[in-house]
Order: sequence, then structure tokens, then C-alpha cells
Amino acid sequence: APSPIDRDRFYAEATFHGPLLAGITAFDAVGEDFIRGRVHGTQPSTWTPTTDRAAFAVDPLALDSAMQLAASVAWTRYHRAGTPVGIDRIEVYDLVPPHIEIDVDARFGPPDGNRFRADLTLRSRTGAPLLRATGVTAELRQAAENAEADDTAPSDGIAPEASDVSLWPEVVAIQNRIAEVAAAGIPNPYFHVHEGMARNTTVVAGRRLINFSSYNYLGLSGDPDVLAATHAAIERYGTSVSASRVASGERPFHGELEALLARAQGAEDAILFTAGHATNVTTIGHLFGPEDLILHDEYIHDSAFQGIKLSGAQRRMFRHEDTAHLDKQLTDLRKHYRRCLIVVEGVYSMDGDICDLPAYVALKKKHHALLMVDEAHSFGIVGATGRGVAEHYGIDGREVDIWMGTISKSLSSCGGWIAASKPLIQLLRYTAPGFVYSAGLTAANGVAALASLKKMLAEPWRVRRLQDNASLFQRTCAERGLDTGPARGGTGVVPVITGNSVHAMLLSASLREQGINVQPIVYPAVPDDAARLRFFLSSTHTDAELIETATRVADTLAAIRAAHPMVSAAK
Repeated sequence: APSPIDRDRFYAEATFHGPLLAGITAFDAVGEDFIRGRVHGTQPSTWTPTTDRAAFAVDPLALDSAMQLAASVAWTRYHRAGTPVGIDRIEVYDLVPPHIEIDVDARFGPPDGNRFRADLTLRSRTGAPLLRATGVTAELRQAAENAEADDTAPSDGIAPEASDVSLWPEVVAIQNRIAEVAAAGIPNPYFHVHEGMARNTTVVAGRRLINFSSYNYLGLSGDPDVLAATHAAIERYGTSVSASRVASGERPFHGELEALLARAQGAEDAILFTAGHATNVTTIGHLFGPEDLILHDEYIHDSAFQGIKLSGAQRRMFRHEDTAHLDKQLTDLRKHYRRCLIVVEGVYSMDGDICDLPAYVALKKKHHALLMVDEAHSFGIVGATGRGVAEHYGIDGREVDIWMGTISKSLSSCGGWIAASKPLIQLLRYTAPGFVYSAGLTAANGVAALASLKKMLAEPWRVRRLQDNASLFQRTCAERGLDTGPARGGTGVVPVITGNSVHAMLLSASLREQGINVQPIVYPAVPDDAARLRFFLSSTHTDAELIETATRVADTLAAIRAAHPMVSAAK
């Protein structure tokens, strides 16, 4: 419906600055949870005559006027003016043109006591998104005469969102992030349905795409020998072991896979879990407690972080691959705790860089600590035969106290393992909740991993081909001026850092249209200036696919940056 708000009366009665910042040009429509209108921006020289800046990165008049538009609803409904107290997040898609009318859409959340929240989207008159501000919050302070008392707060003191999931801040936050993508006109890059095996190519919505979003590093998922062994295992053992291994007993493939994993890692024994994430959570959470200290690389995976929280141990983070920082913390803190664990990754999944294992082994001995290495992205990827970072550095596997790995990546299955000394594995086998109270690994998953591990060890050319592919792709990207982070190839992960979440989303969407499937990693998963596309390489990729992809990435990113110069006005 058309808005009943009179612009001049609003500025005369409701705003503390009166007409001085009167950027609203029109009220267009108002509904139960929204208002639409038009505002205009300005230019830096209007505010600072001596400046040589041509435009604002965030136009203050346009943003303030959009907030005024939202505030007008509070004024007309409650006869109360508000003081802005915060904005959760601002996404800038393009610069606001000075002195040109633009559209604003303001959508409101439910009132929270004296607080009033809105999400604002600013667009050009052609509909192109310019700016989105989420969680814009004002505190309603000035009550007009004869206004009814504010009775939005519950009488029992319990906030409405306590029992309404739709009002939970974390639910609202994820909805806002999804809305940000939609507001930018970018297709949602997540949860696409793949119609077949994910190898060097995949099929989505009937289109064949070059695929860089799969952990099928060695191409063993879909390998005929692995498939044949898995089919035979299902025929023999069924689709489930139907209970925990403690309750229902072992199957032959459980022990055989654990023994082969232990030998491959250079450890005494190993134990299988049904999920990689749960492997870290249950192991760290079970072995350590409030009397202990756990130090971890700042880029450690969420699974380890959740395990540390579950344990209740004291937690300290050290700078990424900064062993001097770790050494100093150990020197200061180790003596105050019962047990001390250092947690690192063999290959870090965001940057593809390899940990300095010799330095960590030396530090754990110096400070009488334990060392845990997460090999999710290094086992099957680094080392001459894919045995991981111990093989890569020529270190005895027994120098590491706890090895963790996943069979969902190079070993083409689903699950995880811990490899360690026999006493520690025995303790986990009889007491770890995630093992004792979880059904055992299925025949399909267990035998798929076992067949894949045997094939990996028997055919080291797969590992060499993966490493060569990763080096070729990283080198080709660098030659085309792309930022591939600290890694220098040779692992299965090569990032292309865009330095901006919007650019990363646009790049992923454009590449998909060109027949290339790669996912963006954006804020809040990484800082906005570290936003990236993350390419997972496979031994099945061809040289032609890698070179074509690197070229298309470089050309497309350059075009996106030219069309959306996100930071130029702020320089």
C-alpha cells in the first residue's frame, strides 16, 4: 500500500537533525514487515571541500537516509524516535552514485523490548544491488504524549526468542547471509545435486563440468576394482553391522583395515570411527580434561576445536606455523598442567601448505608434550607413496603420539581413524564414547577404504600424478597473476584468493556458467580479505583441464574486478 508518511513532517518532527541530512526523496510503500522508498547519496567534496576523493566506499548520506526510512515506521507506529546503536554487518556491492536517486528496501524483525531492528538493501533504479546492511538496530527512546506504554517485553522476564527458534540470533544470522547472496543477484553456490560420480568431471543439472570440489584426490572413488570389492562385501556382510563393535563383534575387514592403516602411518595400532569429524571430537574430548593444556595452530579444523571444547582443557592458540610462538607458550605454561597436547594438521585445507613436522616433534620432546597430527588432507596426498607427512619428511611415525586421518578423501569412503601406540588405542577401543556407543563401520565403507588403501600403496603413480597436477595448476595460476597463498603446489589443495567475498561468489558463479565447478570460501568462514576459491585437485585431471581452468579464472576475475572496483574509492 502507498505510505501515509509525509516526508516534510517526518523531518520536522521525528529526526533530531531536521532537514540537514534529509536524504529521503520519497516514501513508496509500507507493509507489516517492510517499507520501500528512495534516497540519494552525496560526494566527499560536499563534506570535505579539500578532498580529492571521487566517491565514498560507504556513502554516509545514503546509509543514514536508509536508516531514517526504517525509523519512520517506528515513528508512525509507536510515536517513538530512536537512536541507532549498531549494525551487525555491511556488504558493499558497488559504489552509490552521488546525487542520484536510488531505491531502498527495509525489512524488519520483531521488536525486542525497546529495540527495533531492520535489514536494509540499497539498489540502483535498474535493480542492481549497491549495499546491504543487516542487523541495523535502534533503541526507541522518545515517547510522544499520550503514547501507549511499551509492553513488548514479556511479564515473566523471558525473551520471546527463548522458545521461538525462528528468532534465535544464529537462525537470523544464517538467513541474513543467504539473503545477502540473493540481494547481490548471485545464485546460491551450495547444495547442488551431482548426478553421478565426482571425479575430474561431474554432472550437475544435466551439464558436465570440470570438477574441483571433490576430495577424490586419487580417483579411487568409482575405480572398478574398488567398486567390485565393495559390491562383494555388501553381498557377504549386508548394508550394516547393526550395532557397535563392542556389542556385535568384529567383521574381518575392520581389523585388516586398522592393521594396514597402522603400518602405513608407522604406528603400532589403529582404530576406526564412522565419521571423520567425530574422530577428532571424541578422541580429544575423551583423552583430555580440565587439568590439561591443549595448544593448536590458529587454522586447525573445527573438529579438533570442538573436541578441545568438549574436553574442558585449557586452550591456547599459536600463530599459523609459528613454532617460535608455540615454544614461548609452552615455556610459560607447560609446567602448570598435567598433560599437554599440541595439535596441527599435516596439510591445511584452506591454503594447502604442509606443516613443519620436524619442528613440532622437537618441541613436543623439549616440553614433554604429546603431538597430534590431523592427516585428513595429507594422507594419500604427500610423501612418495602417499603415507603422509612422516614419509614426506622421512620421520619415524612413532615420533608422533596421535595420528588422525579420514577415509572419506583419498581412500574413497566415509569415516576416520586414530593411529597411535597399542596402549592408547586399547584405551580408546574400550572407553571412547564415539566408538563404544556408535555402530561399527559398514562393510561398504570399510571394504571401499581397504581396497583403496591397497591400491594406493600398490600404485604410487596415482600420488605422483596428483602432486604433478597440483604443481602444474598452482604454477599456471601464479603465471597468470593469481594469488595462490602460501602453498607452492604438490598438495591436493590450491586456493585462489580474491580478497573479497563478493568477488569470490561472483567468480564461482561465472565459472560455473563456463563449465567449471569450484566452491567459494567467504566470510565468516575466512576473513573477508582472505575470501577465495578453493581448488581440490585429483590424479584424474588432465593437463588441458588445468591450464584451461587457470586461464578462465584469471580472465574472469580480472573482468569482475573491473566491473566491481570494491575498494578503489577508499584508497
